This record gives sequence, C-alpha cells and structure tokens, in this order.
Amino acid sequence: MWDEVEVSFTGPFRTDRLLLLPSAERGELKLKLDIRSFLPAQVQYGDPMWDTCRVEVTVREKNGGRVVVAPAGVRQAVRRDNRTRLELTIPLQNPDLWSPAEPFLYEADIRLLAGDGSLSDRLTRTFGMRDFDRDGRHFRLNGNKIMLRGTNITLHRFFEDPACGALPWDRDWVRRLLAEIPQAVHWNAMRICVGIAPSFWYEIADSAGLLLQNEWLYWQSHGWDEQIRSEYTDWVWADGSHPSIVIWDAINENWDDYVGNRLIPELKELDPTRIWDAGYMTAEHMGLDEMDEPHPYVMWGHSTGFADNPGDPPYPLGKLGYWPERNKQILTSNAVQLVNEYGWVWLWRDGTPALLTREVYGHYFGGSSTVAERRAFQAYWLQLQTEWLRAERSLAGVLAFCYLTDDLGFTGDWFTNPVSELNGTVTLDWFRHCFSPTAVFIDLADTRYIRGLPAREPGGRLDFNLVGVNDLAENAAGEVRLRLLDNSGGELWTTERNIEIPAWGKQFLPVTLELPDTPGGYLLLAEYSAKGGGESGPVLSRRFLRVGNSRERYDYFEYQPDKP
Repeated sequence: MWDEVEVSFTGPFRTDRLLLLPSAERGELKLKLDIRSFLPAQVQYGDPMWDTCRVEVTVREKNGGRVVVAPAGVRQAVRRDNRTRLELTIPLQNPDLWSPAEPFLYEADIRLLAGDGSLSDRLTRTFGMRDFDRDGRHFRLNGNKIMLRGTNITLHRFFEDPACGALPWDRDWVRRLLAEIPQAVHWNAMRICVGIAPSFWYEIADSAGLLLQNEWLYWQSHGWDEQIRSEYTDWVWADGSHPSIVIWDAINENWDDYVGNRLIPELKELDPTRIWDAGYMTAEHMGLDEMDEPHPYVMWGHSTGFADNPGDPPYPLGKLGYWPERNKQILTSNAVQLVNEYGWVWLWRDGTPALLTREVYGHYFGGSSTVAERRAFQAYWLQLQTEWLRAERSLAGVLAFCYLTDDLGFTGDWFTNPVSELNGTVTLDWFRHCFSPTAVFIDLADTRYIRGLPAREPGGRLDFNLVGVNDLAENAAGEVRLRLLDNSGGELWTTERNIEIPAWGKQFLPVTLELPDTPGGYLLLAEYSAKGGGESGPVLSRRFLRVGNSRERYDYFEYQPDKP
C-alpha cells in the first residue's frame, strides 16, 4: 500500500467515480459521474427499480474561493443497487487558463441530494482549464506550441531503495522534488515512469504547473486483457481530473496489440482531452499513433567497441547534426517524438558506476577513476547529449533519465547521499544550462573522452558553428561570449558575437578559432546572455579540445557552474 486510503460515509447515493474534462477553447467543463445507488433492487414485483437524485455543481477559484459558477443542478434517474452514468456540461465564461507559467486552479463542489432534498454525498475536486493536443510533430497547450523539457522519476523503484523510508509521503520533500528543483533547472515536464504516484504528488504538480507523462506499471508483462482493461479504466477515472497529467503512457519499451489498437481507442472515448503513448508502438503497429517515445541510447553498444555498428567511426559526442542510422526514423515519423530516455552513464549516489554502466566507465577511464572524475564525465556527457537533442527542432521534447530512482541498482539518479536532503550532483548544475529555454550550444565533437577521434592540430584553424535554440514564442536576442581556457583556467582567446534566434527555432553562427601552438587540454566555453540580462546569469555550453598527441594524457580545466 503506497497511497492514502480513507473511509467515507454517504447516504443512499454516492459519487462512485468522477472525471472533470475541461475545454479551454469552448469555455466549458464536462463532468462524467458514476452514481452508485445503495438502495435495494426490486425484491417483489412492483417494487421501485429507479429513484431520482439531484446533482448540484458549484465552481470556485481554488485560491480565494470566489464562486464562478453558482450552484447548478439536474435531476437524474438512478437505478437501484447499480451504477448510473451522468454527463453534465457547465459553461465557464472567460476562464483563467492553467499553464506552467500560471497554474490557475478551480474547484468543483459536487453534491448529491436524495429525493427528499437531504444531502447524500459531497466531494470537492480540483481542476484546471487547459487544452493539450498535437499539431503535426509538436504539442500544443491552450492552442499554442510548447516544447517539453524535463526528466523522469521511477518512483516504484525508489520504493525499493534502502533510503526511501517515508520520503515519498513527506509533502515538503516532494514539493522540493517536483516544484523547486525542476523550476530552477528550467524543466516544465516530467515522466512518472513504470508506476504511478500517490494522489498528492499530482496535486503538487497541478499547483506547480508541471506537465506530466503518466505511465502505467507495464514494462515486461501484464495480466489478462480484461484485467488490464479494468485497471487502465480505473486509472483514468482516478487521475484524469488533474490538469498536470497531459499524456497517458500505456507501456514502457514494449508492444501490445490489445492495448494499442483496442484499449487506447476505447479510453480515448472516456477521456478525449489527452494524448496516449504506447511504448515502442508506432504507426507501423497502431491505427492511431499520436506520439512516440524514442530512447536513443547511442552509448549502449559495449560489444561493438562503443560504435553504432562494428566498423563504424567513433561516436562524435557533441556534434549536434550527427544521427546514428538506427535512430533516423525519429526524424522522419509523422507522429510527435518525445525523447524521454538517453545517456546510459548512470552512477549510484556515492559515485560508483551502476550495474548497467560499469563497462562504460571502464572503457573511458580504464581501471582507475575517482568519484569526482566520474561525476564530471556524467555531467559532460548528459549536457552534450541534451544539447544534441534540443538542437533537433523537430523533436517535441527532451526528458532526461533518471532524476529519482533506487540506489545500488541497474541505473541511478543525480543526487548524493543522503537523498533526504535532495542535494544534486554537478549533472543538475549543468542541466540548468542545457535545458534553458533559450541557449547557444557549441557544435563540436569532444576530443577529450571519445577514443578514435583525432586530436586538434597545434596552431591549426578550427571552423565550427554556434547553434542558438529558442523554445519561446517570440524571437530571442543576446550576446555570446566565447572563451578558450587552458588547464588552469587561464584565458587564451575570447570573442563576442551578437545573435538573434527565431521563435521556436534555431540559428547558426559561424566561428573561426586559431588553436594554440602548445599541445595540451583546453576548454572552449560559450556564455550566452539574453538582451536585457537575466536573473540566473549567462547560459553556458562547453567542449573539451585535445590539441596535439591523441594518445597523450592531458589535464583539463573543470569549470564549475553555479548551483541552481
């Protein structure tokens, strides 16, 4: 048992299930209710089989309690000892819309009155007026394009963590996890992965404006079709009023014809206000493929020498236009593409490689590396892969994996011990930059860690692009300061350039750099400052440059960004 359980007492009629489905475009709220009658069914011929129940609904602003819809009601015939479905549409004129920037919330107060006018049941449910759909290969929120930036939580794995304790039920801890830290690193979205969360988690996400991809506990297996139909249906009824949940995710990394082609269309009838995902099922497997969730783990080819296929050139980490052949279908699909897993560089909280990544760190460091070195490598790898994905503007969103999971397992998260304090590693520090809505990235392959790529020639000329990306609905302008630092942080070269990035787009800015004559390890650092400044300082991108001997071990300057 991992969610709250309560006992409630009602009269003869009870709201057994309730779903609040808003339409911001039409300015209305649809209520779907299943009313349960506890009155005995017909015992003798002539006994009543139906009764009349009055349903009254009042809508208020959650903060302040101002009534926006006065009590409105209808009379409904309710079958005895049964469930009766009622659908009711309530107009809301000029509603305040729910969004990450302004997560405005309402409350619906639902009262069931018996035939004599006595109160039989009453409940209050929070909702937000918002629309979420797709337009081509991108998502729309309230009619406007939105790019998702965020992460994943595998909560049910965290339940197995020795340090879990009562943390998932500590509201202050969860609020920091779901609201404070994500806002500091520019995340607006999160996937609740392979297992749903306690109800109050969704309430916190509602109030924080966090967009959720809510994934069922289905990875490798499931029960009978009718069992999964019952569980999925209950799931939609239970969580479907939360405005934060914008995507129902039926499957993780799997295929299921019954779920994809029979159950999802049925549940779309119950809740037409959200998008459905079905794991690895695409238009090839489904009649309706609204979105895909690709997992481009370009790291995982241990048996092929960390190349895409035997004989392929080394993976050019940091080269923004590079796409492995096996991942190119991501670029050609007509469905929305939400990348919600990538990296394959997990560490445990003490800095030890996770069970799936021991070979990774062995490959890049040999048999000897420190905790600080491994954490720095992880942060750099994930920063560059995040930049790579965000530079592909046809993607609808990028969610890094994994923000919170069990320690000492196959993967890992980005916190240090004790997890109760939620102190992030340097990976979270760099996420604040590569996930910034507007940023400028360096388009160069790493030559520090990646084996097989030639070192840069001392005194040579290096031509490359800066790539500006913009997730905002208006053009962004600012200045980029580019610096080359030696292994002690000394500045060897600098230049400043202005850049304007179109709304939702990207902008290339060519740069030429004369490399130092002295062989060694260097850091190229880009600092983007938006016009008019910003509260959090410049947005950073970086690349390590090996100049000289490709086999020589050089030292590099580890630039430390500020904590978010």
